[in-house]
Amino acid sequence: MAQPNTQLASLPDDCLAAVLALLPFSERLTACAQMSALQSLQRLHVSSYDQAQDTWRPLGKLPALTELVLSYCCYMPSPKYLSCLVHLQSLSLTATPGSSTGRLDDDCAQELEAALAALQRAPLTQLEMLDCYYVDLPPPPLSRLTSLCSLRFPNDPPPRPGRIRLPAGGWLRTLQRLELSYKLIQVERARKQLEAAAQLQELIVTNVPMPRFGLPLPPLHFLPWAAARPHMRRLTLGLSHDWPLESREAQTDLDALTAAAAQVQRSSPGLTIRIVPGDELHPEEQGLAWDPFA
Repeated sequence: MAQPNTQLASLPDDCLAAVLALLPFSERLTACAQMSALQSLQRLHVSSYDQAQDTWRPLGKLPALTELVLSYCCYMPSPKYLSCLVHLQSLSLTATPGSSTGRLDDDCAQELEAALAALQRAPLTQLEMLDCYYVDLPPPPLSRLTSLCSLRFPNDPPPRPGRIRLPAGGWLRTLQRLELSYKLIQVERARKQLEAAAQLQELIVTNVPMPRFGLPLPPLHFLPWAAARPHMRRLTLGLSHDWPLESREAQTDLDALTAAAAQVQRSSPGLTIRIVPGDELHPEEQGLAWDPFA
C-alpha cells in the first residue's frame, strides 16, 4: 500500500480535505489514520469502495470511532480490523458487502456474519442492514450484541415459516426500537421470540401488502400484539410500493386498514399508530440514497 506524504498532517483543514479527496481511498484512509488529529475521529462514512477486506487495515487505527456507515462497498472490512473498534456504537450497512457486484450471496452472508461477530466487544447500540438481500433473517451473531437498542432489518424472511427463527441471546433485553418487514412480524414464532424485548418502545413494519383482487385485508396479527407490549409508544406501518394510492380501490383498502389501526389504538391510548407510504418511512433519508448499481 502506498504511503501518503507525511506533510499532509500540517495542512489546514480546508486544504487537507481537498487533498484527501484526490487520493485513492486506501491511501486516504491511511493518511487519516496516521494523523494525530484524526486519532479522535468518531464518525466515518465510506461509499462505493470495491477493494478487498485486507485493504481496510487503516480502519483498525481509528480507535475512537463510534459511528461507521458503509454504503455499496463490495467487501466488509476484515474482522481483525473491526475488532479494534472497541468504542463503536452505530453501524449502518447499505448493500454492503455487495452481492450485486457479482459476488456469491453465500459469500456475502458469511462475510457479514463474521463482521458482526468481530464487534461483540463493542458497545454497539444501533445496527442497520439495508438492501442486504442475501440474508433473509437477522444473522446469528446478533445474539452477542447485548447492548443493542435499535435494529433496522426490513428484509423479507424465507418463504417457509417453519424455518423462521430469530437469534437467541441477550440482544433483545435492551432493544427499544425495531424495524422489520410485514412478512417477518406476521410469523407467530418470531413474535413469540420478540416478547423477550420487554423494553421495546417503537416498532416499524415495512412492506405492508395491498389486498389482491378484492380480497379482505391481509392478516394484521402484529397490531394487537404490538399494542400489548408494556412500553410500546409508537407503531408505524409502511405500505408496500404496490399500493396505487390514487386509485379508488386502494383508497378503500387504506380506509379499512386505517379503521383497523384506529380500533387497536382506542384500546391502547398510550400508543400512536401511523400509516405512511413506504418511501416516506424515513424522510430524513430522502435525496441521500445513491445506488451506483442501479
